[in-house]
This record gives sequence, structure tokens and C-alpha cells, in this order.
Amino acid sequence: MKELTKFDFNGNSVRETTDENGNPWFVAKDVSDILGYADTQRMTKRLDDDESMTTKLVGMNMKSILINESGLYNVIIGSKKPEAKLFKKWVTSEVLPSIRKTGGYNTHHQLTIFDAVEASARILKTNDASKVLMLQKACNITGISSGFLPEYSEENQTKSLSDLLRDYGVVMNAAKVNIILAKEGIITKESRTGSRGQKKHYWKIIDTLFGKNLINPKNQKETQPHYYVDKFEELISTIGVKK
Repeated sequence: MKELTKFDFNGNSVRETTDENGNPWFVAKDVSDILGYADTQRMTKRLDDDESMTTKLVGMNMKSILINESGLYNVIIGSKKPEAKLFKKWVTSEVLPSIRKTGGYNTHHQLTIFDAVEASARILKTNDASKVLMLQKACNITGISSGFLPEYSEENQTKSLSDLLRDYGVVMNAAKVNIILAKEGIITKESRTGSRGQKKHYWKIIDTLFGKNLINPKNQKETQPHYYVDKFEELISTIGVKK
């Protein structure tokens, strides 16, 4: 038997090894814990003789019960836990193909994807809803259940002030409306130091009832106010701007 390879199923470790013919064998105790069997030995007694074995594994002092692929399917079928179906899909679509291709479960692919999600969220300063969507897509790619994530819902559509003023037929331009918004405490003027030492000014929403701040794609240190489409009529009414 080769050295144990550990992979993760929804936070539960499952150890796997391969025999001299390249066939995968799973540590029965790990599988029984996931599938809700109270007694590992009783679980394996339902299997045929060629579906389980007891052996001493590399790096372990005590003998362990192992089950092969056929035995794994049998104990999955016998499990009453709802996770059994997800576990079977995980094993058949991700783990076994990876073992057959590389001789061991490849966790690097998963780590790379989730590291990329974390880095992207940090660099882009995404909101929570966007982070959830990114994580759900990563889970779909890696085959990991996304059941632990909060439900994602599309946020209210937003547009720039200029676009909304045009859409609603407001004659006053964005520059003048921004001054009114600042007086009403809805936005505030921020500043940053430019590359040549000069002051650069930009607007930032402080009343998030009517909109949110996006990162300026031309400069990560600046924000761009965007306003909720379904709240804009209420906004212009609140600040006394007429169509």
C-alpha cells in the first residue's frame, strides 16, 4: 500500500491509499463517520470478503479496516444520511477520476481556486453578495457542496447619477445634483494625493439607503457613487429635485 492521501468532504477528512495494482482503498472509519454508521466493524460486515480488508498502513501503529470502491458504494447505499448522495457524487466525479489520473487525490486545484477567490475579493473589495457568488462558483468547479454558504440573491440594480438623471428626464446636471446631495448628507467629498502630489477629489456615498460605492476602475483609491434604480425617484423627491 502507498502512503495515505487525505482529502476533505465538507470539513471531514477521508484517508485513501492505493494498492500495488493502483486500486483505491478508503479508511473505513472515516467513511462510517461521514455516512452516520455508529459501528465501523458492523458496517464492513455487510460487505463481501473482497470489498474490505484489515492491514497496517504506512505511518500508523495500529491496523486499519479499509474498503475498496465497490465496498464504498455498498455502504453509501446503506446509509440513511442525506449527505450520502452528495458524498457519492463527490467520490465518483472528483476523487476517483483524480486518483486514476495522478495516482493520488489532487487538492492543489481546489486550493488554487479558493485562494484566487480570496485574492480577488480582497483586491476588488467586493461586497458580501459578490463574495458568496464567487464562492458558489468555486464550489461548483471543485465539486464541494455549497450548502454552508448563505443564499445568494441579486442586489438591486444600480446606475451612475448621470445615467439616472437622463433616464428620469431631470434637466439639472450631475455636478449640481452632487452639491445638493452633499448638503443633504447623502454624499461627501473625499480627496486623495495624486501621483504628482496634487489633490484629487471624488464623491463618496455615506447614506447607503439610496446607493453604494463602487471602486473606480481607473484608480483603486477612488470610489464612484452608484444609485439604486428602484430608489432613485424617492431620492430626487427627498432632495427636492424636479423632473
